[in-house]
Amino acid sequence: MLRRWAPLVACSLAPLVLLTSGQASAATTFACLSDTGAVQAADKRTHPFHIHSSWVTKAVPRQQARKTWEDWVWRGPIERCSWSAAQNCTYNKSISKTTSYEWSIGLTLGGDAKKEPFTRMASLVGGFGRSSSTSITYTSGTWYKPGQFAQPISVVERRWRSGDFVGAMVRTPTDYCSGKVRSYTYDPNKRWGYWADNIKVRDYGTFHIYW
Repeated sequence: MLRRWAPLVACSLAPLVLLTSGQASAATTFACLSDTGAVQAADKRTHPFHIHSSWVTKAVPRQQARKTWEDWVWRGPIERCSWSAAQNCTYNKSISKTTSYEWSIGLTLGGDAKKEPFTRMASLVGGFGRSSSTSITYTSGTWYKPGQFAQPISVVERRWRSGDFVGAMVRTPTDYCSGKVRSYTYDPNKRWGYWADNIKVRDYGTFHIYW
């Protein structure tokens, strides 16, 4: 794994309200939630509750590798230039190939994020679960030396990156809910958990020439 990092500008991705450990300093607006995160009716002795659209959890990139790496998503037929060839060979097949691939691969989660359902966490990381495709036509004209092999390949160039999650529902100092449910309020600055993936930078087609 690459060990040289570059800082990233924080960006906001898909919204989701989640619970984490910690306490809020005040409870002006709160939610009555069960241990599973289910929303309960607010205590009528205070005020009705509804989830605000601004109460979201964001996946924020924090660092990335300086260099990218090649993900070969398709490998075509191999040809070899005979050792006895009088001159260099040229790849003599014409191939049109459409290959599907994922924008984000190798997602890992850590810290508090591992306590939440995987599908909910994965949906926050930009590009994860998104698919695309590349259509490339390989034509003759690629030259290679006697004894060498030539193979068309479709490549997705990727970059490793990592980050954490920001924004969560946290326990209020005092419970404002009745029954067994507890009261939470939203902390937009709560940083928690960890995620890492390999995001697509670009895709292209080329030939792999080797001995």
